[in-house]
Amino acid sequence: MSKVVDWSELGNADRELVERAQEACAQAYAPYSLFAVGAAARSKSGPIYTGANFENASSGLTICAEAAALTAAGSAGDLALETIAVVGLSFAIPQAPLGSSRRADRAVSSSPRQPN
Repeated sequence: MSKVVDWSELGNADRELVERAQEACAQAYAPYSLFAVGAAARSKSGPIYTGANFENASSGLTICAEAAALTAAGSAGDLALETIAVVGLSFAIPQAPLGSSRRADRAVSSSPRQPN
């Protein structure tokens, strides 16, 4: 479930997650939309995995930040994720993860595969 919260409502661990997503956002490659996005996903065991959007002229090949962070976690063999933060450089209105990313997030969170 997506939830937008005010910075003052966040504890230190969640603030760190948002800050890591902001750092990832700076690595985005978004020459077409000019909409840079960063994501940070925290594993239940503690590590934080980050990703940024990477656009392609063929929009179907574009990689969203959430998928990049999930891929980083999966590559580390750590799919027991607890929380994900998503930020953008110029959101006028708070945004929730993309529909396809929500499906991927749910698939990972309900996966029977356990971390090593």
